[in-house]
Amino acid sequence: MAFLFAISLLEVPFGGDQSFVDLIFLVVSALSLIPLYGYAYSIAIGSKSIAIVIFTINFFLSLYGLFELVLGILQDYDPTILGVNIFVLLFICLYMYPQYAYAFRSNNMWQSNA
Repeated sequence: MAFLFAISLLEVPFGGDQSFVDLIFLVVSALSLIPLYGYAYSIAIGSKSIAIVIFTINFFLSLYGLFELVLGILQDYDPTILGVNIFVLLFICLYMYPQYAYAFRSNNMWQSNA
């Protein structure tokens, strides 16, 4: 995820059309790296409430993305697109689980490191 963030960060100055949404995407991507790093190395970064806020933001953005995927499938059904969307759904689950575990299932880590 850090590699994808670095690519996105380098792409913004050299891309053609930048919008406010691109800036929001970069900020959310950067904030998402905090719980991923903390979960991977079992260290508390910031506070538990910050981790919960980051998870909540990513959860609702993921729900919005899934809603858009379902609308796309309903408008133009294609088995290939359905397969790609299932892969994207699995990627979202793999992306969200460490953030969930870091925010809600790591109480011992928060007590010992905070």
